[in-house]
Amino acid sequence: QNSRVEYAWDSMVLKPGRSYAGSTAQHPENNLSDIFGIDDRKNAYQSGPRNALANLSQSAGFCLSYSGSLMDGVRSLGNANQLGYGSGWNDGNREARNWLTPSGSRRLDLVGFNYHHSLAPLLPKNVLRKELQIFKQAYWKAWGGNSDLSDHSKGYFPTEMAFSNSIIDVLVEEGFEWSIVASHHLSRT
Repeated sequence: QNSRVEYAWDSMVLKPGRSYAGSTAQHPENNLSDIFGIDDRKNAYQSGPRNALANLSQSAGFCLSYSGSLMDGVRSLGNANQLGYGSGWNDGNREARNWLTPSGSRRLDLVGFNYHHSLAPLLPKNVLRKELQIFKQAYWKAWGGNSDLSDHSKGYFPTEMAFSNSIIDVLVEEGFEWSIVASHHLSRT
């Protein structure tokens, strides 16, 4: 394989034939069928957000985040038609992403995230920058939009709410204008 990563379906297919050196445990140890095959996850990763939003007032909306690796993992399951995912796994979010409030705001804001679910303040800036750039590629592949990646969300959701002022310059350089932060960050300002 010349791919840079192994996606969810790849891991499931390859698991029976491998283990960690010196261990009898198959890799990955987690049962990915149990993780991705649960009905509420299949719903949340496919049409659930659109359906929930459709039941709200047209002036209502919400933010939703997926790591890039989650988008690519679910896409791998959809492409293989496995565990209840299909090639249209992302259609609901693609549709709802284009719904607007009466004032012209997106009703479904698929906010930015790090590709690998990494903790941004612990990363060197050049690594964080690459995480965000790779994320924007996954975002475009999953949710559509401009091929120059200019219409990604301007919002950023920090992994595990790990936020630091030290990452703001990289976020701004990558086109993000605001971030969700935990209340304990605000209490110290």
